Amino acid sequence: MKTIKYILLAIACWMVFTSCTDEKEQLIRFRGVYAYSWYEYAGDRVEIDINGQTIKTGLHPIKGGIESGWFYAPMGWNEVTDVRIYEDGKEVYFVKHISQLGEEGGMVATGVPLKTSGDIMLQIFKD
Repeated sequence: MKTIKYILLAIACWMVFTSCTDEKEQLIRFRGVYAYSWYEYAGDRVEIDINGQTIKTGLHPIKGGIESGWFYAPMGWNEVTDVRIYEDGKEVYFVKHISQLGEEGGMVATGVPLKTSGDIMLQIFKD
């Protein structure tokens, strides 16, 4: 009887460990940091282009910027090509293309396209 318990326990452990290794997606979120200190919270959703797909999710304010809800992205490196923040259908913030950026107020800004693994953190602009 004990042998059967150990066999069943071993099978259950094997099933748990093998099912965890086949993960193909991860939960990540976007954080937008205001480019200038006078920017104020605006936006109710963000559209992020990742690997040719557009992800749409909600937003909430955080100190110095905004944060999206959690969303799924493929495991490993992902290419972010565009980020736009909207409020009531009107664009209020966006992430600049890397070719448009230099030093902004003494700080080097990060733009798109960007290859990243995990959460996405980028500087956001109004114009």
